[in-house]
Amino acid sequence: NLAWYNGDDNPIYLDENAVVKVIGCNGLSKSNIITKNDGLVLYRDSLNETIYNLVVNDVSDLYKLSVVVNSNDNYDVINVSFVNKQYGAIPNSKILFDFNYGNLILNGNGATIFVQNPDDKDETQFLVTKKRSSVFINNLTIQGFNIAIYNKGTVSIFNSHMNNNRVD
Repeated sequence: NLAWYNGDDNPIYLDENAVVKVIGCNGLSKSNIITKNDGLVLYRDSLNETIYNLVVNDVSDLYKLSVVVNSNDNYDVINVSFVNKQYGAIPNSKILFDFNYGNLILNGNGATIFVQNPDDKDETQFLVTKKRSSVFINNLTIQGFNIAIYNKGTVSIFNSHMNNNRVD
């Protein structure tokens, strides 16, 4: 158990992509933690992993998932199952999934995610990972993106296809 008391000015320093889970620490506030170089502090109620499950049935679910992934510091695991169909990403929408922390599991079930009518200047990317993230892609086709996957974390791809993606 760790406790900070009012007036305690001894900070915790986080650096180099460090991740700290703060669980039930009385008196500890954001002012007690100094972060730089992408240090991340996660406030949790228990030691249990937080898991978000989502079934993607249509494009609106795909963009709901994008919002959850791109701002994730709430979930240790994001588990996604796609209905077997095609999902069109909007051209020039930048990065569909910008994943910073945790485990992202994409169960494609034969689905295809593609950029609708991309032009030569389209910069839409499918996935960008950071050092403290792991992504598992299974049975999914990723098509027509500029830089389908930019990986700084860990990406595992099983039984999937990358079609007509390009790197500028």
